[in-house]
Amino acid sequence: MPGKHLLVTILMLSLLAAPPVLADDFALQLRAARADLEQGLTSDRLQAALDAAWHADDWGAGLAFARMLPEVRQPEVALQGRALRALWRAGELAEAAAVADRLPVEIRDRETLSALATLRLGQGRGTEADQLLSRLEDLGPETAFQAYNIVLARMQRGQTRNLAELTTLAEGLLRPERGYPDALLEEATQGMPDLARAIGNRPINRVRHFGRAEMPAIAGIGLPSCTVFLNGKGPYRLLLDTGGSSTLSLDRRVAEEVGLPVISKARIHGVSGAQEAFHSLIDSVRIGEVEVERVLCHAFDLPELLGGIHGILGTGLFLSERFTLDFETGHLEVAASSATAGRGGEIPLWIVADAKLLAWVQVNGRSGPALIDSGADSSVLSPDFVREVFPGREMFSAPLPGGAGVGDGDSGSLLLVPRVDLDLGGRQPAGFGGLALSVLDETLGPMVGVQCDVLLGMNVLRQARSLTVDGPHCRGWIRWID
Repeated sequence: MPGKHLLVTILMLSLLAAPPVLADDFALQLRAARADLEQGLTSDRLQAALDAAWHADDWGAGLAFARMLPEVRQPEVALQGRALRALWRAGELAEAAAVADRLPVEIRDRETLSALATLRLGQGRGTEADQLLSRLEDLGPETAFQAYNIVLARMQRGQTRNLAELTTLAEGLLRPERGYPDALLEEATQGMPDLARAIGNRPINRVRHFGRAEMPAIAGIGLPSCTVFLNGKGPYRLLLDTGGSSTLSLDRRVAEEVGLPVISKARIHGVSGAQEAFHSLIDSVRIGEVEVERVLCHAFDLPELLGGIHGILGTGLFLSERFTLDFETGHLEVAASSATAGRGGEIPLWIVADAKLLAWVQVNGRSGPALIDSGADSSVLSPDFVREVFPGREMFSAPLPGGAGVGDGDSGSLLLVPRVDLDLGGRQPAGFGGLALSVLDETLGPMVGVQCDVLLGMNVLRQARSLTVDGPHCRGWIRWID
């Protein structure tokens, strides 16, 4: 039976929406596209294969197809954009960036604009991403995913221009029968148009006051937390989660106690299956000396496993500036964004999806992305990645406990794997490895839109004195304990 550390890890992941359930039709379409491609490589056949792999969310097949791109003479922009999209989804971020750098300046293919803007935003090239997405908006998004990408990018940067129109457009363009990613967005966009109308044109997640706040560890699970006041009411204790988003999550009873209005309703999937939730807007969130204005919030019934915790504070709230988790002194620090270096050694960092932090790591000499997640006590590996590292090796597999599932009746599975050598920014954290969880492949990857090889939890971060992230510059620094 897994211990409490594993359950906490599962819990933090399970607060994501459930992954899409894709019909066998998409696997058949992918098989047909692959067979057609085997008859001879052409631009049209390769593009059709990339589209089939995308809608089936078979990132492995998409990666194989994308790597055929050099064999095509003078590929069109639309084909290059789909190869870029497939490389990004497979977690091959450096390869995706290389394809992006070869694209022409003037792009009018909508899917390529969407994929390129996502990559540039992840690199910290926000102004360039804004220009690409503005061009996409002017052309008119043709899919829900294209419209949703504009919304996600603007919310990550605290911008609100045309959010109501774009969320309404995304909702109207949704076609779940097309497979990934529409099948996933069906729940992610619930209630968003009403929320966007309530937000209006004023910025969100605006840091009004910089400063420090105490960051004590939660007794029993050792995860960082902060005491907060919401619209002047409190105190409430929230988990501080680098794996969270730019939206604050609250227990429903706290939201009602604070008097937050129900702007729109939605459904989420958590440890107890599907449940109703609602979106709202908090005028002021005060954390010690730090104050953030106009913070998006969604409220739901937190599981009893989080007893004593009133919600989750995602560090995405501070991505318009610079924040530091000082584990040595037990403090959160929020300061103005700066081009100067932070404390410690710099780590390769990408910021993706709804403010997720991806570090570039090496595991047994293989490079790949890792989600930095202070909301998980344990670090775990992706089963797909483990099978690559240990090909043909049999490992113990078991279903997760029923109470720790990630959706309706699906508890996922775990693998007991050998210890591995992990390198993060030139440091090899002690005691890494031992577990692989299916939720990294089945839930986290589809939600983030990037296949993650590793989830780095607090058992790694506790070996650091501090972690600093500068959102606008997309840079990170970690200061290790000697």
